[in-house]
Amino acid sequence: MLPLTAAPDSYDDDFGALDLFAGFPCPLKVPVETELARLLQQLEQQGARLRTTLDACDQLSLVERADRIEQLDELPGLIVSSGLNGFLSHGFRERFLDSGLFHRWEPQSVHPRLAGLELLDPTGCVRVLALNLYVLAVDKSRIGPLPLPKRWADLLDPCYGGTTAICAHSGSFNESALLSLYSLFGEQGLQTMARTIGFGLHPSQFVKHLGLAKADTPAIAMLPLFFARTAKNQEDLAIIWPEEGALATPIFMMVKQAERERLAALVEFFGSTKVAAICSGALFPALHPLAAQAIPDNVPLRWPGWPYLFANDLAPLRHKVQDSFTTAWQAAHQDRQIP
Repeated sequence: MLPLTAAPDSYDDDFGALDLFAGFPCPLKVPVETELARLLQQLEQQGARLRTTLDACDQLSLVERADRIEQLDELPGLIVSSGLNGFLSHGFRERFLDSGLFHRWEPQSVHPRLAGLELLDPTGCVRVLALNLYVLAVDKSRIGPLPLPKRWADLLDPCYGGTTAICAHSGSFNESALLSLYSLFGEQGLQTMARTIGFGLHPSQFVKHLGLAKADTPAIAMLPLFFARTAKNQEDLAIIWPEEGALATPIFMMVKQAERERLAALVEFFGSTKVAAICSGALFPALHPLAAQAIPDNVPLRWPGWPYLFANDLAPLRHKVQDSFTTAWQAAHQDRQIP
């Protein structure tokens, strides 16, 4: 493996020292890392020694701290992140984006399959690169007499109580999934769903038990499309594209205005057909108009949308939905722990 960074691997205490911080969903980290390492080696041979780090599953603290950062010099020059997180909060936007401290992108052409979702930030400050899609996956060996769910709303039905899994990590549930469900059903609906969702686990854990009819494993899971489509035992799996739409969350980038030219090679890399091909090839549909189409034409997609994000501040909302869901989940499943 070529060196990814010319400095220590972890900048968890000094993100402002970084030229690039990039956080990706787990399936994208290694292929992007491999291509980025080649670019960094080329740049170093040309005399440009850049300080970079890649994160997966938000193991480093920058994403968690994003909505509380006050000073520009606490931030990397180029930020690539994924999900509905603090970089999209009102405070971050007001302090760093609306003030002109970050570059405003020119309008981009969008892949025809995604054009109707209005993914371009109206202010031009956030450039969406690709989407992470959550679908419903059903283990046929565990569903028993229950009907296959057709909608996210079906999971509000008590008949599915305790049967379903949602992504969880380090003692909390997947923030982007909870915020997406909250945008559909509000707080009361989210608390109702907490009684249906009996399991918190990594998607790979659901796939591991697929088809084994193993007791005390979920029958249904909210999975990123990648994990659903790449599971080995596809004959034991039913993939459901809910009628409201697969939940779509963005993979996006932002760059400091003062660093835009100096970091042009990195900016061009993340906006390239190469990275778009990596994303779409792993079933994270890329916005690049020349990317391969990653999903069928007829399946619905849903993301909260820029008007929703402008009207709802993710800084308090992300904590509110996590606390509300967790309290309801723990009350309904007192014998289980959040992984």
